[in-house]
Amino acid sequence: MVGGKRRILVVEDDPTVCLVLRDALEDEGYTIRVARNGTQALAALEEWQPDVIVLDLLLPAVNGREFRTQQLVHPEHARVPVVLLSAVQDLPVEAARLGAAAALAKPFDLDELLATVRAVLPR
Repeated sequence: MVGGKRRILVVEDDPTVCLVLRDALEDEGYTIRVARNGTQALAALEEWQPDVIVLDLLLPAVNGREFRTQQLVHPEHARVPVVLLSAVQDLPVEAARLGAAAALAKPFDLDELLATVRAVLPR
């Protein structure tokens, strides 16, 4: 954690959802980075260690499932909790299979998302 601000990596390909998430999380005092696909997210992890990852599953290039599989290979990245944010069927099953800390279905409630991020932040 740099400068006292908690860091969140948002992995989302929808520009509108990215904007909403960035604005809401920055308003809460978090430092945000956005990746539009799993490839960008993996590259971001190499140079920037987030406290939480908000991850869509349906992404171009490397999708959210592939990203999560690759994230778990690296111990320093595997410890970062993931909040799934997706419109996939059986989201609770996906969350359990991927070892996500939490999962919210799209469309999501912004207050619920903020509360979920706070709840999964490492102490």
